[in-house]
Amino acid sequence: MSESESQYKISLLSSFGAEVRSGFKPSHTSAYETVLNAEVRAVEIYKTVPHDKERDAAKKDVICARVVGGFLVETFARRDRLGDTPASTIVRDIISTSGQSSSARVVYDLGQFYQDKILRACMWLCVWCILS
Repeated sequence: MSESESQYKISLLSSFGAEVRSGFKPSHTSAYETVLNAEVRAVEIYKTVPHDKERDAAKKDVICARVVGGFLVETFARRDRLGDTPASTIVRDIISTSGQSSSARVVYDLGQFYQDKILRACMWLCVWCILS
């Protein structure tokens, strides 16, 4: 296994943004724990499945969980400039839909949504700024 693949065999969110997370409200902590559990679950699946197709799916889920966790920590850390709405919206999206289906699946789907919409929009904004 390559060195780049080893990053999918450990949980990175457990230590990410610890200082920022110490200021979380209880609802933010609960949502982050849901995200962390989803990441740990995907990491465990990645480590144990023998087939490439299943490993690819688990790898994607690890990335999606990390996107959601990263956005939650970063929007909370920048609430002085962004206000409370971005982090609170992420928390609401995680908590409000978790009861309807698997909490981990909610996190993975939300991470995929963020990748598809928000990150790509930011990329195109950067490209536009560079070309302008």
